[in-house]
Amino acid sequence: MREIIFDTETTGLDSRDDRVIELGGVELVNRFPTGKTFHHYINPQGRAIHAEAQAVHGISAADLAGKPTFAEIVEEWLAFTDGAKLVAHNATFDIGFLNVEFGRLGHPVIDNGLVVDTLALA
Repeated sequence: MREIIFDTETTGLDSRDDRVIELGGVELVNRFPTGKTFHHYINPQGRAIHAEAQAVHGISAADLAGKPTFAEIVEEWLAFTDGAKLVAHNATFDIGFLNVEFGRLGHPVIDNGLVVDTLALA
């Protein structure tokens, strides 16, 4: 079984107005890491980072200068996750943000029911 354990960092808490600024994942096959990973810092295209969010993740606007946009990394992410079960802690938050980003680009959204949320298991 192939799984991708993933996480996002964002400019704030509102998926409609804030943006994903970091996306990372680790591939597991039969519950063991394969060594394949995905990681990008993402330019929020002018969206300011809320002070509260920056206090959590430590990512500043200066850190994101010159980084790719979500549109520039989305195909790589979709290829990395293709056919895998997705796993995240507080997945509703992460999937909510990813789905808004996908929607902006005309990509199909992820069904929350197909994602394992480790927060629900804790």
